[in-house]
Amino acid sequence: MHMVYALSAYHKAYLTPPDDLTQRERFKGLAKHHISLGLPQLTSALAHFDSVNCGAAYIAATIVCYSTFAAGPAGPGDLLACNLDVEHGVLWIPMVHGVRLIRAKFDQDELFTGLMEPMHRRNFELSTEPTPPRCTREHIKRLYWEKALNALRDMAALQRSDDAAVCLCELDNLTSIYEVTFGTDQDGELSRPIREPNFFRTALQA
Repeated sequence: MHMVYALSAYHKAYLTPPDDLTQRERFKGLAKHHISLGLPQLTSALAHFDSVNCGAAYIAATIVCYSTFAAGPAGPGDLLACNLDVEHGVLWIPMVHGVRLIRAKFDQDELFTGLMEPMHRRNFELSTEPTPPRCTREHIKRLYWEKALNALRDMAALQRSDDAAVCLCELDNLTSIYEVTFGTDQDGELSRPIREPNFFRTALQA
């Protein structure tokens, strides 16, 4: 529960008006307090996790990752996907690896049962129902993104390194994320039914 409280506190800090620094820092302090209490419990559970407690361990480890993201950058060079500041390590990478280790150790039908069942892959099938992009649903300012992202993809396609195929694959994933968020540049709608991607879910479940 401490990890749930920690993530909730970070969320409350996010919802607090930017000019109320005292309240924001109070919630962040509560989050750090609960993380300090919850991490030892999680570490102990991970040393002896099995098919009985793997679900709880998976949830707790996932929340640790989310809380790390919510805490913000570790330094000015921390860009989430990479770290340009050699003085600060990227904390979330080893944590995601730990979550993926749990995910790899247990089959989906074993891990995603009971309260975990909604996270089973079968619950994320493509919907044939037309769905407006997030910017429409959540009143987010629309962004015209296709030209810039396509130019970036064209540049990546010219690379001859061993990582070129990986870059193109991830850029295609990024394209899907932009499309479900902002729609296409032409009409602001989705060009095809897409399972709405979630960066964190993808990283933790893959």
